[in-house]
Amino acid sequence: MSENLPMSDVVQMVLRAENESKRILEEAEAAAERIVAEARQEAQSVVERTRHEAIQQADALVSGAERDAESEKQTRLAQAADEIHAMVRLDEKTAQSAVQAILRCVCADQ
Repeated sequence: MSENLPMSDVVQMVLRAENESKRILEEAEAAAERIVAEARQEAQSVVERTRHEAIQQADALVSGAERDAESEKQTRLAQAADEIHAMVRLDEKTAQSAVQAILRCVCADQ
């Protein structure tokens, strides 16, 4: 085909082919940049969503641990109070003296 065409026509065809190739390459690069930008945005969304979920899970674990610790504390306090109550038996006179002593201390601090 190019054997019958004048050289200027062949040069024009080559230039058109080069321009078309350049245009296709530019479009492909632009499309690739859009895809990369969308992928980065999606990755950022996934990171933020994952971070948010991790924070929620950590908060739930901490809250559960705090509830468990408070429950354990109350149980131990009750056990200690029962043990103290079982060990200490005051007669009425000694109890009255202790109450008066405590009142004197409390009232003296004010």
